[in-house]
Amino acid sequence: MNTRLPPSSTQGKWRDARGMVSTQLQRNDARAIVEWVLGVTARPPRETNGPDFDLWEKGEPVGALLVVSAAGGAGGAWSGSPAVVNEVIEDEAWRAENLARFGGVERGERHLFVWLGEDHGEASRAMGPDETPEAPLPPLGITTLWVARRPAARAGWLADRVWQTNPRGEWEALEAVPRSCDHGAARQASLSPLALQRR
Repeated sequence: MNTRLPPSSTQGKWRDARGMVSTQLQRNDARAIVEWVLGVTARPPRETNGPDFDLWEKGEPVGALLVVSAAGGAGGAWSGSPAVVNEVIEDEAWRAENLARFGGVERGERHLFVWLGEDHGEASRAMGPDETPEAPLPPLGITTLWVARRPAARAGWLADRVWQTNPRGEWEALEAVPRSCDHGAARQASLSPLALQRR
């Protein structure tokens, strides 16, 4: 059995490929969650440097979706406060490159979807279903904030916690989102105030 590792340049390419696959999976999973919750269709955008998806409803464009993985954080000591989630979201909402990607969106809703990574242990643990902090004030140009965490050991879920800001700018804790949501399962639009507002 050959246990030799490939040259380091090849290892780097493998790492890059895994990172690209992971990024694409995060985008597709966020797309599935937003489509499932809001009842919209997310399509690849016309602009390559803009948001990840254009949002459509009843054949009309209604907005855009940008999906990011929260930049490096620290596990940190457990503070018990869900407000720590806002710190991570504010960092991403005000990040210049994220705002620039929304620059070409002229009208409609602008959704920023943030995945919490493993290096955001405190924020992930703080995302309880019963207590949400006051939502951060997003910069001009972002209308809706989303934050989600991956389930620890539940293969049947895309996200076991999802928060979304409602039309009043408050966090709403949504139900866990099953992996089957991107395979034609019944939508849970009733979970979202934004979905109710669309009816």
